[in-house]
Amino acid sequence: DLGSGTGGFPLAIARGLESPPNLEIIAFDYVREGLERTRSRLKLIAEIQGLRFTPVEANLDLLDGSQRIPIADQSVDRVI
Repeated sequence: DLGSGTGGFPLAIARGLESPPNLEIIAFDYVREGLERTRSRLKLIAEIQGLRFTPVEANLDLLDGSQRIPIADQSVDRVI
């Protein structure tokens, strides 16, 4: 989840009735506090559903071409 903020999208996915088993959500944001809030909001749901959550603090300002999303090419199924 690029620009995850406080985790609205990961929470919606985790609460969904048809979340795939062994789902891993990687949340990227430049605000550490937002990622920590997402982690705390997802904790109980993640434990129940077996969801894996990985927060990544990163600058996603890609306009000038000097930044890259810190994840290997072709290592994820979807980017939101």
